[in-house]
Amino acid sequence: MKNRRIAVLLGVAMLAGLGLAGTKLGGRSTAANSVSQPPLAVNADSKESTGVPKHIAYGLFFGEMIALKKKATEREKQGIKSDGMRDFHKVRGKLSDYESQVLDQVASECNDKVVKINDQARATINRERARHPHGRLKDGEPLPLPPAALLQLEEQRKQTLLEAREQLRTILGQKDFDRIDNFIQQDIEARTKGSSRIRQQ
Repeated sequence: MKNRRIAVLLGVAMLAGLGLAGTKLGGRSTAANSVSQPPLAVNADSKESTGVPKHIAYGLFFGEMIALKKKATEREKQGIKSDGMRDFHKVRGKLSDYESQVLDQVASECNDKVVKINDQARATINRERARHPHGRLKDGEPLPLPPAALLQLEEQRKQTLLEAREQLRTILGQKDFDRIDNFIQQDIEARTKGSSRIRQQ
């Protein structure tokens, strides 16, 4: 079909490659470079039959953590007290100081890895866009499939997030991990309720 635009396809690829960055959670957007992992042994509970998949939940949760702490730092530099923003998840999850510190550290390290993966995904998407000036296909040209490299990067993001989750389990121990894991899952599911886009990932 002449003049078929590929913007939609690349838009979907971008969402896959960037892990739903910017998805609204309760009126708040996650950071543009939010988190989401390389293959390790991951438990069978990494996805539930109903609800938001584990890697998506952790990606959104970590992304929101990073965004709020970044905003709190900016406000504090302006002399604005931002304890409520900085401790938002600690208070909501009823976390101890130690649990909050562990969660912050794991989220930060995971986010650094995901940012690098996201940068690679953007470069791949930009190369694909350059192959089709103005987003148009040539006469008779089939709609292109998402690049294999982009799918590999999305899998890498997924594994990075699930590895971070397993790191929390190892550091905190099963009992405390279960409580925090349930909080993260329920918090994200409650604030993304009705979003079929996330549940279909």
